[in-house]
Amino acid sequence: MRFYHGFIGLALSGAALALTALPALAAGLTLYVAPNGNDAWTGRLATPNRAHTDGPVATLERARDAARAIRSTKAQALTILVRGGAYTIPRTLSLEAQDGGAPGSPAVWRAYRGEAVRLTGGKSVRIWSAVTDPAILARLDPAARGHVLQADLRAEGIADYGKLTRRGFGAPDQPAALELFLQGRRMTLARWPNGEEWAKIKAPTKAGDGFTVDGDRLSRWTHADDAWVHGYWTFDWADTHEKIASIDPATGTITTVPPHGTFGYSPGRRFYVQNVLEELDTPGEWVLERTSGILYFWPPAPISAGAATVTLLDAPIISLQTVANFTLEGVSIETSRGRGIEMRNCRDSVIAGCTLHGLGTSGINIEGGARCGARSCDLYDLGDSGVVVSGGDGTTLVPGGHFVENCHIHDVSLWDRTYHPAIGLNGVGNRASHNLIHDLPHNAILMGGNDHIVEYNDIARVCTQTGDAGAVYMGRTLHQRGVQVRYNHFHDIGPTIKATEDGRYTDVMAVYLDD
Repeated sequence: MRFYHGFIGLALSGAALALTALPALAAGLTLYVAPNGNDAWTGRLATPNRAHTDGPVATLERARDAARAIRSTKAQALTILVRGGAYTIPRTLSLEAQDGGAPGSPAVWRAYRGEAVRLTGGKSVRIWSAVTDPAILARLDPAARGHVLQADLRAEGIADYGKLTRRGFGAPDQPAALELFLQGRRMTLARWPNGEEWAKIKAPTKAGDGFTVDGDRLSRWTHADDAWVHGYWTFDWADTHEKIASIDPATGTITTVPPHGTFGYSPGRRFYVQNVLEELDTPGEWVLERTSGILYFWPPAPISAGAATVTLLDAPIISLQTVANFTLEGVSIETSRGRGIEMRNCRDSVIAGCTLHGLGTSGINIEGGARCGARSCDLYDLGDSGVVVSGGDGTTLVPGGHFVENCHIHDVSLWDRTYHPAIGLNGVGNRASHNLIHDLPHNAILMGGNDHIVEYNDIARVCTQTGDAGAVYMGRTLHQRGVQVRYNHFHDIGPTIKATEDGRYTDVMAVYLDD
């Protein structure tokens, strides 16, 4: 975690603060995981022995299973130390009640001191070549020819591409489809207009199933059979991704697949088109032709072996179910289609000093249980929310005690841009404190329930694309009381995009108790 200072009074990096906050490890079982390990070994040694007959195990799953077997006959404290390197996670690492610890003696999984550990749900794409197919070259923008490379994903053993799906306001949260990263940076699914620009609706169709657009751009998209539009179709607090059903260049009409936007289409509203090969005209853009399995990419920098990665795993990288007294510390969780970490009905457990980025949906979700949280974590480049916690009893008002503290959360809500906040607090008696939050299209902290505390947070450059919004937002239900918002620093709040002629994207507040 980066160093940052200010009135909130933080000076330690994430890993350093996490270490100072944790109890000393109790004597007990210690197992090691390493890239040069072997799952046939015991995991009791940090490095292979001279005879290469024993040493660390190679996978986190094997470490879990070995610990379960040993602890089933002798209850003891557990530490699993993961040596530096990248670990591909082909399926969710599932931890359950038996993998937890005891009060004062948590089960600890942590990066080996001073070593960088990366858990990834993706796979490197290593073989790239120039585009030579005349039909593809004819569809590419002239400026892109000679720059776009192609990779045959099937030849690299990648056949599951996922599907682009309807996402956004009113749509269920679901994993992203395959995405492309270069040197850890998310690349852009080919779009028009480029960058952060938006096109405008001219008028809705009479049937309400689409809209018209000025200009002749649509004539380029006649081969686009999996094109999508993303927009704020009627309100600046509701965006969705909609699949294009048909394009009529003669009338400039785009027709979409039902339900045609949550609130229909309105004149002057902003949108862009994506997943169109003909719009692959800027460095960093890419398109996957799903019928052939060919990925087309204009790299913004030279591609070295292993530098380009596509996401594969569409489930959480780590799932904890009914785990108590557990700590995960100091690892990077990245490059996947789904969530980073999911915790359900856990107690007294913490994600500490971790980095979560490059995920298709959210970073950390905590549901049920009590006294769990994220401490001193960095979360950025996420498709949906940063950390969302839900706990406590709404009937008895027994607090959940979940927390998000000393985290740095920025540049999230990249796919679903409304109501997917940096921090979500739901239920009763949860807390967000001492966090640095910035650069989000909509809410920084979104709440529902009772008796939450939001304090000592530094919040800047949020609600940058939205209107009728608040950096901290809740409301609409009179029984949700007892929430305290205090000692926070709000600055540079509100839209950074140009307003429409009718003055929308306005009415943004630091704290918004709606209706």
